[in-house]
Parts: sequence; structure tokens; C-alpha cells
Amino acid sequence: MIRVVVEPRNVASPRRMGGALLGTALPFFLAVWLLLGGQYAALDVGVGERERGSLEALLVAPPSRWAIVAGKFLAVLAPATLALAVMLLTGMAAAKMGARWLSNQPIEVAISPGAAVWLLVVGLALGGLLSAVQLGVSLAARTLREAQQGFTGLYLLVALPVMLVPFLGDWASHSWVWLVPVLNAALAFRAILVETVVPAGVLWTAGSLGVLSLAGVAWGVQIVERQSRLK
Repeated sequence: MIRVVVEPRNVASPRRMGGALLGTALPFFLAVWLLLGGQYAALDVGVGERERGSLEALLVAPPSRWAIVAGKFLAVLAPATLALAVMLLTGMAAAKMGARWLSNQPIEVAISPGAAVWLLVVGLALGGLLSAVQLGVSLAARTLREAQQGFTGLYLLVALPVMLVPFLGDWASHSWVWLVPVLNAALAFRAILVETVVPAGVLWTAGSLGVLSLAGVAWGVQIVERQSRLK
């Protein structure tokens, strides 16, 4: 009788283990901070201006409705992008400090320059969509409280799909998943961090989010035009 002893051993490289650590939690925080980073700016340039009485004066100014809404959109996107960068840096720092407590094996927490570029591309695309939607909600709201309630619903729509990403298994292999807003960005974040990125999937993600961002800005223009006619 031959006795067989099986000893489990992790053969993943320290770099691979670090990517898995980042890919588990960081996509959620990146998406949420993109949303929260532009929240106050969206409230201020939308319903905030209405409550201060400055929006009406702006609507009679020479710039076109598209120029006005585009300016507001960029004002929301800028702090959202800054929040993305801060979250990425602090998330990596926290992972580096906590890695030694999570495993008795060496873990290397690092992001290559190429991965950083991909994260920026996807982050800007997702930030554009979230900023456009937040701006539209703020412009359409009659009061600050109503806008905040709309933002709460938007937060849930963003957080829930991102939280499901670690449990989706092989869903990322289906091409249609890369066209689902927010979910596609979360999957792309995770693929980039664990270094299994598929360039075609990331480009599909960024492209679809970009188209939706433009549609969101157009929605904001329609809201402003409707409100100006009502005046």
C-alpha cells in the first residue's frame, strides 16, 4: 500500500498574487469614488444654481445650450477624475501595507505603466457617463433634496453590479457583457489589475461608455432647453 500525501502549494508569482489582491476590492472603490467625486459639483452646477437664481441668468447668456451643459459636464468630470487618481494611489498603498498580513507568501503590489494607461482610459469613460447622468439628475431636480434622492438611486445602480463582479465567474467571456454599462467597466478594471486584460474588450467598454456619456450630455441639453422654454 502506497501512501500519497498531497500538499497544496500556491505557484502564482508574487506579482500575480498582488494583482489578484487589487482586483478583488479595488474595482468597487474606483467606481464608487468616480461617482462620489463629482457628486457635489453636480449638485452645485445644477439644482444649486437654480436655487441661487443664477441658472436663469446663464440661460439668457450668448453661449449655446450645448456649450453651457458641456462646461457643467467638465466641471463635474474634473473632480471625479481626481477622486479616481486618489483612490487608485491610496488603494495601492493600503494593499501594500496590508499584503503582509493577508498571506505568509511574498506579494508584490504594483501596476505597470501600460495597466495604468488602461485604467485611466476606462476610468475616464466611466467617469464621463456617471458625470453626465449626475448632471442630468441635478438639472432635472426641483430641489436639492430631490437631487440627493436621485443620487442615492444612482449609487445603488452603480454599487450593486460592481459588487457582483467577483462572483460572475466566466461571464467576462461573453462579448455582450462588455456593452453593459458600469458592469463592463468593473470587469475591465478587474482584468487590468490581474493582468488578464483583453484590449478589444476594454476598447468596447470605453467606446460604449463614451457614446452613453454623449447621450447623457444631450439629455442635459434637452432639460435646459425645456426649462428655458417654460420660463
